Amino acid sequence: MLRILYYLAFALAVPAALFAQPARPLEIQPDLPTGPDAGVCLLRLNVAGSADIILEGEKATFRTRAGTLPIDAGSVCSAGVPRQPLDHFRVDRIRGKGRVLLVENPADRNQFQAWIRIDNESVAPDFYELRVSWRENDDSGPEGRNELRLVPRGTPARWVPPGADISAGSMAGRPLSSYDNDPLRYDTNAAGSLEFRGQVDDVMEFLVRGDRLHVVLISGQQVKVERFRFTQPLPSNGPLTAVLEKKDGRGTVELVEEPSAANAYTARIRVADPQAGADRYHWVISWRR
Repeated sequence: MLRILYYLAFALAVPAALFAQPARPLEIQPDLPTGPDAGVCLLRLNVAGSADIILEGEKATFRTRAGTLPIDAGSVCSAGVPRQPLDHFRVDRIRGKGRVLLVENPADRNQFQAWIRIDNESVAPDFYELRVSWRENDDSGPEGRNELRLVPRGTPARWVPPGADISAGSMAGRPLSSYDNDPLRYDTNAAGSLEFRGQVDDVMEFLVRGDRLHVVLISGQQVKVERFRFTQPLPSNGPLTAVLEKKDGRGTVELVEEPSAANAYTARIRVADPQAGADRYHWVISWRR
C-alpha cells in the first residue's frame, strides 16, 4: 500500500504537460474516401482534459497538457501528410465537445508538422472524431509555392501583426520549432520577447522575423534546440528598440543586426563558442514598439 501511495504521489507531482507518447505510425488505407480532397485522416481518440496532436508524414504524436494521455480509438488516413506546401489544410470536428483548434498548418517552418489542439473542459474522457483534409499545390508559379496562412479559430483572433510577412521562404537558414512556443499564449503588449535555450557548437547565426526562428550554420555542428518561446511575434513595423541579453553560455552572444524596414524587420543574432565541443546557451531578445 505504501508503495502504491508513493508512486501515486510521484505521478501527481509531475506536470501533466511532460507526458507524451512516442510518435506512432498511422494506419494507412489508400482506398479511404477523400471526396474532393487529395488526402484525409480520420482521427478517432478519447480525450480527457487538454491534448495536442502532432501529425508528421505517416506518424502521429499525442501529448497531454492537462488530464490523461489521449487514447487512440482507430485513427486511419488515406495517406501521410505531404512534406510540401499545400493549397488547403483543414480540420473539422465530427464528434466531441469542447474546442478543437488547428494551431499550426504543416509548413517548411515546422518541418511540415500539423499541430492540432483539443480542449475538453470535462475531466471525464470524451470520444472525438476529427476529419483532417488537404489539397496539394498544383501551381508551379511563385504564388503557388507560398505557405498556407493560418487563421486561428479561437482566441486570440489574430496573432500575426498587420502587414507581417508570415512566409518563411525569404529567410535564410534552417527553420527551428519548439513545442513550448504556443501561439495561443501570445499577447499584444507594447513589449515582447523571445527566449531560447539550446546547445551551440562553434559559430552560428539566429534570424528572428515575426514568430519565426531560423538558424544559419557558419561552422561547427548544427544547433540542438532544447526549447524556445515567443511572447508575441516580432512586429513588422517600427520603429523598434531591441535588446539582447545572454543568460548562459561560455562564448559570445551578439545582436549583429537590429530589426528594421531595411531587413524586413529581421533580427540577426550571432553566437560564437570558441572552445571545443558544444555548450548550453540561454539568451533572450526583447523589443518595444
